[in-house]
This record gives sequence, structure tokens and C-alpha cells, in this order.
Amino acid sequence: MTQRWPLINDVLPFALPALFFVLIVPRCNNRLWSLTIAMSAVTAVILKVLGYPNLAIPLAAMSGAVLFYALKNQRILGGQ
Repeated sequence: MTQRWPLINDVLPFALPALFFVLIVPRCNNRLWSLTIAMSAVTAVILKVLGYPNLAIPLAAMSGAVLFYALKNQRILGGQ
């Protein structure tokens, strides 16, 4: 595919994160989702910087899910 469209190699590193950002931003409509998305993003960046790029996405998703359900259950049990 890159032989047919050589500019894809230049655009893809920017386009995929931008698309992800555009799809995620509408979910930041309350504190619970904002904290969850921030936790996932920070975890992914830290793991990538530490040299674990293959683990960054799955572990960031798991950490965000754990935080989401922990905060949601705290709210249900009377935390807020």
C-alpha cells in the first residue's frame, strides 16, 4: 500500500492519534470519563517512554477500565 501511496508513511503517525483523539473527546462529558481517559493516556505514554510499546495499549486500557469500575462502584456504594 505504501508503494502506491508513498505519503501514507508520512501521514499515518499523525493521523491515527488524531483520529483516536477526535473519537475520544466527546466521552469527556463528566469527571468519571475524563479521569478514566486521562489515566489510560498517561499509562500508555509512560509505558511507551519506558520502552514497552507493545504493552502500552493493552495495559493502558486495563488500567483505565479498572479505574472506571472502581470509581463507578464507589459512587454506587455511597461514595458520592
